[in-house]
Amino acid sequence: MLSLPKAFMYCPRCAGRLQWAASRRFGTCLSCGNEIYDQPKIVVTGILHDDQGRILLVRRAKEPHKGKWDTPGGFVETGESAENALRREIKEEMGIRLGALAYVASFPGVYPYQGVGFSYLELSFSGKGPDIRRVRCDREEIAQLRYVHKEKIRFDQLAFASQRTVLRMVRNGAFDDL
Repeated sequence: MLSLPKAFMYCPRCAGRLQWAASRRFGTCLSCGNEIYDQPKIVVTGILHDDQGRILLVRRAKEPHKGKWDTPGGFVETGESAENALRREIKEEMGIRLGALAYVASFPGVYPYQGVGFSYLELSFSGKGPDIRRVRCDREEIAQLRYVHKEKIRFDQLAFASQRTVLRMVRNGAFDDL
């Protein structure tokens, strides 16, 4: 997987060659001086629970990490708040409306896409999950969904390190007051 500096070698403004700083956090165009920053994409996820305290997990229907388990969510679009982005993603992928959400925590990660590792910042929210019998999944996004007791989460089957981190914290009781 390529890092951003290896994947992006030319300026989007003038097509001049980019020279990346030793820190690899920004590149400068050698022709026009334009600076390109390796800033994270924003991702939102829902730690959605049912009345029995189980956590909703979705099986990914596409790459990256097709077939692995994930918490529902997706990327924030320009002009959206994090909460509205999560509500939009859940509506698009599961056909339901979410109620109240509580911010849980944020975690950085790398999202592999078409051979390039894009940095992201995941914002996790807690909320009441749906009755999965009433959910109509977008099968291009979600292959399967299920509720899992936090003690029975298989961390080796989760798609992203950020998910493993937040769900370990959930399992260990860090957010029991939410």
